Amino acid sequence: MINILADFKNSNQMLIMSALCLLIICIPTLLMYYYFIFYLKTKNKSKFLSKLSFSLIHLVIVFGLICSIISLVFIKADIIDANTDSIIVIAFLVLAFISTALFYFVIFCYSQYIWVVFDGEKIVTLSEKINYSSITKIVLDTNSNYLYINFLEGTRKNRRIKYNKNTLTGAFIIQEIEKETNLKIENIDQKEYSAELEAKSREAVYQKTLDKKQTNKGIKDQTKKDLLEKEKEKEPDPESEENLETSSKEQE
Repeated sequence: MINILADFKNSNQMLIMSALCLLIICIPTLLMYYYFIFYLKTKNKSKFLSKLSFSLIHLVIVFGLICSIISLVFIKADIIDANTDSIIVIAFLVLAFISTALFYFVIFCYSQYIWVVFDGEKIVTLSEKINYSSITKIVLDTNSNYLYINFLEGTRKNRRIKYNKNTLTGAFIIQEIEKETNLKIENIDQKEYSAELEAKSREAVYQKTLDKKQTNKGIKDQTKKDLLEKEKEKEPDPESEENLETSSKEQE
C-alpha cells in the first residue's frame, strides 16, 4: 500500500492534475478581475456591487488556489513521508477540484448577482451586456419571486436573465431599471409570455421556410420556362421550311 501511494505521489499525472486545477481557476479569476476594473472605472453611473456575493466568490477562489498550491508542494517535496504526503496530495487535490467546480457553478449560474451597471446604453454584469434597445419586456412574474429581463440576442434568439426580487441585487434592479431604460415593469406570468414568444418564433421560422420554398419553386419554374424557350428557338420554323421549298422549286 505504501509503495502504491508513493508511486501515486511521484507520478506525472498528479503533477499535471494539480497544475491544471491551478490553471483553470486562475484564468477565469483574472478575467473576472479584468471586468471588475470596468466596474470600478465606471463613474457617475447607476451601479451596485453585492459585497456578500463578491466576498463569497473570493473565498472560493482563495481556498481553491491554496489547495492547489499545497498539493503541488507535497508532490514536489518530501515533507513527511511518501505515504502521508500522498494522502495529503489526494485530499487537497480533491478539495481544489471541488472549489473549482463551485467557482464555475457560481460564475455560470449566479454571475448576474455579483455586480450590475447601468451605463446609459446597456446593462452590464459579469457575464452579460444587454443593450437597452434589445430588451423586449421586463416582467415581474406573478407566480414567483423573480424579475425577468427578456431580450433579443442577435435578430431572433430570445433570451432572459432573472433576479430574485428578495435579494439586494434584485431590489436594486427593480428600483433602477425603469428610469434607466424607460421601459415599464409588467406584472404578468413569465411562463405565458415565454410560450407566446416561442409560438411567434416557430411561426417566424415556418414563414421563413415557406418563403424559401416559394422562392425555390419560382426559380425552378423560371428555369424550366427558360429551357422550354431555348428548345423552341432550336426547333425549325415550318413556315420557313415551306418558303424555302417553294423558293427552291421556283428556281428549278
